Amino acid sequence: MKEQFQRQVQFSEVDDKLHMKLDNMLNAMQDCINAQSESIGRGINYMLEKKRTWFVVGWEIELRSYPKLRELINIKTWPTGFSATLGTRNAVIYSEQGEVLVCGESTWAMMDMQANRLSKITMEDVDGYELEDKFPMEYQGRKIKLPKEWQDGKEIWVGKNLLDYNCHMSNGKYIEAAYEYVPAEEQIIKIRAEYKNQSVYREKLQMKIANQEQHYIVLFLGEQGETKAVVEFTVKD
Repeated sequence: MKEQFQRQVQFSEVDDKLHMKLDNMLNAMQDCINAQSESIGRGINYMLEKKRTWFVVGWEIELRSYPKLRELINIKTWPTGFSATLGTRNAVIYSEQGEVLVCGESTWAMMDMQANRLSKITMEDVDGYELEDKFPMEYQGRKIKLPKEWQDGKEIWVGKNLLDYNCHMSNGKYIEAAYEYVPAEEQIIKIRAEYKNQSVYREKLQMKIANQEQHYIVLFLGEQGETKAVVEFTVKD
């Protein structure tokens, strides 16, 4: 069963080229994902009551064409698989004419909020979700190969404006911060993001930067040197 909704790209969501910003594309897809959970009775309030929550451990996104200001877009999502520890799903942004603009796969894990640790996915967690086939896109996997050499990027503090409802740094905010290191003349055609450890309020993150041919890779490190997230942008050659 697919969840879908239609809406226009708004002024606050676009950049200087009147294209939808990267983090807003991700937010649009995640809003659709959340809408499906709500529609089957497995939304935020249900999960909070159970002291459990889904969180993203990886995104892989293809940008075939950028949604534009005032363009009417259709967003669809559906789950494609569940194991004991991970769930996968596709999310796709279509034009009004049915053209695929953006497509992606996200990987999710379950967190026990009381124990603050990963939990096995139960039948109750996934009750109501109907699995469908994976969307035909190029899958590279969520594991990003790290280069040996890095340049120092800036330090950022996790402020209230970066937090999601779990009081962790929002997935899209990593992408938004990492995008600063992609030259303006480059056209991004793919994004991969790997989330390893949660970043919390008032935590300081150090960014490390690497460039390998068509790839710009940004590493986020915590105060103890632990990896928080890795974002990789692939640009058009």
